[in-house]
Amino acid sequence: MYCAKCGQENHDEALYCMHCGAKIGRSRGKSKTPWLIAGFGLATLVIIFIFTISHSLKTIPLGRMIGQGGIRVTLQVDPRPDDDWPAGAAGRAAKMESIREILLKRAKSLGVWRAKVVVQNANAYSPRVVVELPGVKGSEADIAESICSTARIEVRHLRDVHYANGRQYRPTAARYALDISTDEKGDHYAFTDANGRIVPESQVLAESPLILSWSDLKPVSMAQKDPVSHKTAVALEFTPHGKQTFADFTRRNVGEILAIVLDGRILSSPSITEPILDGRAVIRGSFSVKDAQVLAGFLNASALPVHLRVVSKESL
Repeated sequence: MYCAKCGQENHDEALYCMHCGAKIGRSRGKSKTPWLIAGFGLATLVIIFIFTISHSLKTIPLGRMIGQGGIRVTLQVDPRPDDDWPAGAAGRAAKMESIREILLKRAKSLGVWRAKVVVQNANAYSPRVVVELPGVKGSEADIAESICSTARIEVRHLRDVHYANGRQYRPTAARYALDISTDEKGDHYAFTDANGRIVPESQVLAESPLILSWSDLKPVSMAQKDPVSHKTAVALEFTPHGKQTFADFTRRNVGEILAIVLDGRILSSPSITEPILDGRAVIRGSFSVKDAQVLAGFLNASALPVHLRVVSKESL
């Protein structure tokens, strides 16, 4: 060991310089230099590792990164006579952008926030839309397909219908009897004529005047607990035009039966007990909380202007 004052060499265990008497101390163990070098190197490797992982996370789709899978659905425009589908290419392209936004909103109502919707050949007469829903799997795949439904809600007057089993029987102007049954899958509506023969639901609805449609709804529908039945229901609110139309109709038709219809299927069939003047209505049925939330989200996202059909469905 060398003295810092005079520079002379001393024994390793010396506390004071034998030449000048200055205190030089002694080593108490091995040098810490190798440990400091190793620690610095380790810290550098950790920083590089964190940066690499962070960059990778930004480039990996969430659905695949977390191993939740998902589905990809390819849809094709399938125009029907009652669809709002333009003849011109520019008009079709604008409609397809609207469809893309509606499908994204519906995906969010399903809880899929990283959904991807891509329009293909927007100017064609029958373009396609590819919808990717990361994280949707199993039984939820059925809900994913429902994202393609038009979600056109209607309120119709069942003027030729009375409830079966003696419930509010109307002997006049009642060609069909309506029987409502419920099981684990929900409510079921069955119509029969005076001879007891089954009448298709579609036929009864076609003969029932339309009162309100999806264009009369405000985008504020929500799932809630019905204060009457204490079951999950979906609350609706009408536009000013819809509010006035519904108020005028219910004033004139207390005791009549309505049908709240979604894509040609009856969701609820209430009777009018009093005039409804506040522009609000409730869809009551055998809803789970999740189903009610999905339905409310679809109604708020608006109806699709044209029918879509599923071309293919595959796992991500």
